[in-house]
Amino acid sequence: MRPGCQQSNLFIKIGDRKAEAGSTVYIYNGVTLIGHTVKDKYGKFKATIKVQKKGKLLEVSVLDKARNQSKVKVVKVY
Repeated sequence: MRPGCQQSNLFIKIGDRKAEAGSTVYIYNGVTLIGHTVKDKYGKFKATIKVQKKGKLLEVSVLDKARNQSKVKVVKVY
């Protein structure tokens, strides 16, 4: 990472085993969308977002191709 670069990889487990490959994962800081990505063929994803403050709560949800939305998962930044 370059000095001064403000990015971080977010590694979280959603626990949503039913979300199929190609589903879109959305990551919010409050009402602000800070990242989104698409699940791979194994149902996994990796998202790169700006560094967040320790203790911040982020909300993650998944939207599948049929437009079904998962429950929001709250994750804490460590």
